[in-house]
Amino acid sequence: MSNDNDMRMEFEYEGHSQKEMVKRFKRRIASLKNEYGHEIRGLKENWNGSTGNFSFVCRYYRVYASLIVEPSEVKFSVRNLPFMTDLGRIRHTIGAEIEALLC
Repeated sequence: MSNDNDMRMEFEYEGHSQKEMVKRFKRRIASLKNEYGHEIRGLKENWNGSTGNFSFVCRYYRVYASLIVEPSEVKFSVRNLPFMTDLGRIRHTIGAEIEALLC
């Protein structure tokens, strides 16, 4: 089920293997855990090949996200964001993070 606080983003990349891109995302996610671990609780991370599924609690909401790294495209989705979340700001921040990893 989808609600107004669900978000999907897609990015294309070239010049890097799918395996390299998965490594980059895993490293960055580990870094983000250290940077923002105090703001979220109960972070669960599960990778199956090039697909990562995540969940955590933010503002009393269980948030779910997935990251799919395909050979030339990355798909990111998040659902169940807290009510009144600034989706534009989140889209900009996540987009900038992903774009930086694709370079």
